[in-house]
Amino acid sequence: MTDKKLISWLRLHGVMRRFEADHRRLLSVFPDPEELFAAGESPFEVRSCLTPLQRRAVFASDRREAEETLELVRRNNLVVLTPDSPLYPESLKDLKDFPLALFCRGQIECLSEKPRLAVVGSRDASEWALDMTRDFCENLARRGVLIISGGALGVDSAAHRGALDGGGRTVAVLGSGFGSRYLMSNEKLRVGVTESGALMTELFPFESPTKGTFPKRNRIIAALSNGVFVAEARYKSGSLVTARRARELRRPVFVHSSFENADNGAGELLRTGATGVAKAEDISAFFAKNGFETKSPREDDLLPEELLKDLDPDEKSVMELVIRKKEVYLEDMLALLPDMSPGVLTFVCARLTGRGLLVSEEGKYKAGRMLFAAAQ
Repeated sequence: MTDKKLISWLRLHGVMRRFEADHRRLLSVFPDPEELFAAGESPFEVRSCLTPLQRRAVFASDRREAEETLELVRRNNLVVLTPDSPLYPESLKDLKDFPLALFCRGQIECLSEKPRLAVVGSRDASEWALDMTRDFCENLARRGVLIISGGALGVDSAAHRGALDGGGRTVAVLGSGFGSRYLMSNEKLRVGVTESGALMTELFPFESPTKGTFPKRNRIIAALSNGVFVAEARYKSGSLVTARRARELRRPVFVHSSFENADNGAGELLRTGATGVAKAEDISAFFAKNGFETKSPREDDLLPEELLKDLDPDEKSVMELVIRKKEVYLEDMLALLPDMSPGVLTFVCARLTGRGLLVSEEGKYKAGRMLFAAAQ
């Protein structure tokens, strides 16, 4: 793409993102923004695509500001995706106000991978929700699911870390511009995301977030995805905004089934049609049933086949968790296996330890010698 054309896209993006306007008519008439600026404000084709307020704003936009933005993009090693870019996610065009420019860093080719699951929830989520989210996302990443979240604290961070723990890819859709000082405490995680996945935002470099940027960011998260998992949510939360946008876009919404009777936003979603899931495999099975290709976990994450027939469901759940995590505290098991009571879990761990399948060291459970013998 020529600099002149990219500058035209940046000019148009800078104006149109202020309006919740339908871009589809405009780009069907002027697929190249250079042609729009060359046409001027008067022709009927322009007036048929833009309101008077939009026309005045578009043609009053400063080309020099767009040129300065392009310089910042290059200086900060960013990539700009526009609707005519080969790597621009086609699913975003399900939005009437899809971004006319996306600023990206990292392995942006991952944006074409499927299935893609968006994971949203509270920034001050409970420890149970954080542990469950990280475990779900680690498991799904091992199965080839791309995890999308918002790069913020709480559930967002748990989702990204889980995907990275599982050796998968993850995308963070930021609510601020690259170079902004917002959430610098998460900078190390964002760097980790770019090593296998990508960061993206529609905000210009060094642009700080405002109250309105996060709901607008959430529409991108919903549209990028093939489904949205709400890990935990209050009433009137940003997570519910994302779920609502997902439903408008006909994306499935998943919620942990333990919230069925909860008096919160997650419970309300279940009562109004969201799909309840008890484990990560429920989501990957849904994707597989609906035509998305998933994969089996890596061989070293699987129980030896000869052991499977000898384990009851509770024992199998505990052993699969220990193998994935390598080592895990009993209290963490309780959080990650919420359907198992403390008494039952303690009994199951004691039984598995007695059979040599688990070993307890300094309060942590690890795989025992009999498991390794069975794997030989």
